[in-house]
Amino acid sequence: MTNWPSRDGGSLRYPDHLPGRIVLFLVGVLLLAACGGRPLVLESHTIGSSLHADGEIKSGDLQFLFPSLRKGGSNKDLFNHLYFQGDTLCFSLLFNGDAEKAPVEISFIHPENGKDIPVERVERYKKRIYGFSLIGSLMEHHYSDLLRQSRPPGDYCCRDIPFILRVRMKGPHGFVHTMKGNFVIRYRP
Repeated sequence: MTNWPSRDGGSLRYPDHLPGRIVLFLVGVLLLAACGGRPLVLESHTIGSSLHADGEIKSGDLQFLFPSLRKGGSNKDLFNHLYFQGDTLCFSLLFNGDAEKAPVEISFIHPENGKDIPVERVERYKKRIYGFSLIGSLMEHHYSDLLRQSRPPGDYCCRDIPFILRVRMKGPHGFVHTMKGNFVIRYRP
């Protein structure tokens, strides 16, 4: 045994024999494994229009049916109308470990003009991070330079509205993951 004297008169004893050193090494490895968090890895992702209470996508349909707007002449009026209908573009991300405290930023990006908006709602449940933004909010933000203009013929009906969902995990094991998609707005007569 090797003794290292301490200031208070005691000493630290360290075994010189090989089995003692192996045990100390293994204890150190176990402590590192137990205390050191493994990096979170995104295992799966889905996008849809509604969520279950546990964060899984309930409906993957990305076609939204709204009542027609009869009054109001600007895009802002239309986007407010869509907003108050409450329809959402949802996402659900499943990770390989506990995601409840993961340092993550999630946003929707409009690929045609690069405008990006943080998602309106982010929730965490065990290994899952999920949330949504309202369709009206996305339209208003992505087409903010057109708010004062008159509504276009068809009110953006029946065409693909592109988006990118960007997930940015911060920290030493950070990563960026993107998902591209489109949603479609339709109107009831």
